[in-house]
Amino acid sequence: MKIVFLAIILFNSALLANPRPPLQNINVYDHDNRKVLKSKNFPWSTVGQLESPDGRYCTATLIGPDLILTAGHCIKGSDKQLLKGRYSFLPAHPTLDAEHAEVLRYYYGQSGTTGADWAILRLNWRIGDVYGYMGLRIAPADETLMARDIAMITFSLDFRNGEVAGIEKGCHIRKVEYDYFLHDCAVSPGGSGGPILDSIDPKNPTDAHIIAINVAERRDGAATTRKGQPYTEDQANVAVPVAAFFQTFLMIQSGNLN
Repeated sequence: MKIVFLAIILFNSALLANPRPPLQNINVYDHDNRKVLKSKNFPWSTVGQLESPDGRYCTATLIGPDLILTAGHCIKGSDKQLLKGRYSFLPAHPTLDAEHAEVLRYYYGQSGTTGADWAILRLNWRIGDVYGYMGLRIAPADETLMARDIAMITFSLDFRNGEVAGIEKGCHIRKVEYDYFLHDCAVSPGGSGGPILDSIDPKNPTDAHIIAINVAERRDGAATTRKGQPYTEDQANVAVPVAAFFQTFLMIQSGNLN
C-alpha cells in the first residue's frame, strides 16, 4: 500500500485546459447503446471526470464524503510512477462555484492481473455531503452475475468528446475470475475508473451500487479500434471487482488506515 500527498482542484467549468489525446482505442460492441447522463439527481450526481497533471482524463466516483474511486493507472504516468502535481475533478453536473480541495492521500492496489488496478483518493473536504456518494457492493462471482443486466457510466472520449457523461444500461459481465471481470459495456480512453453498477430499478435508482470499476481493454494492438463488431473474449473490457479493494475501503473509512 502506498500513501503520498497530492493536490486536486474542483472546477465548475469544462476541463479543457489541456488538449485531449488522439482517440484510437475503442471497444464498442455491436450497437452503441450509450445515452447522455442527464439526471442531476443522486446517485448520478456522484460521478465525475478526473484530469491528471499530464492532461489525461479518467472517470471517478464519490464513494464517501471525502473519498473518490478510480483506476490506479489514472494517477500514474507511462513510467508507472506517481504523477505529481495538481489533479482536477469535475462532477457530471456541477452545482458549485469554483472550489479547491486537496487530496491528502491516495491508496493504490492491483488485483493481480495486468492493468487491473484501483485507487482511492482522500480529499480534505466533504464534497460528498453536497453531491452524495455511491455505495459499494460485493457481487456474487458466479454465473448469476453474468445473467444480470448491469450499467456503466464513463466520460469516454469517443462519446460526445468526453465532455459529458454517458451511461449504458443492459450490458453484461461476460467472465468472472477471482480478481477481475470481463465485460461488454462500451468504453474508450477516458472511461478508466468508470463505475459498473448492479441492476438499476427505475422506481428506486438510489439503490444502485458499484460492483466493479472499468480499468482496461484487451486488444490486438495499441491502436486497435473495435466499433460495431461482435464481442470476443480476446477483445474484452476488464474490470476490477469491489471485492478486490473492499477491505481496504473499510479500513480507510474507519480511520484505521492513514
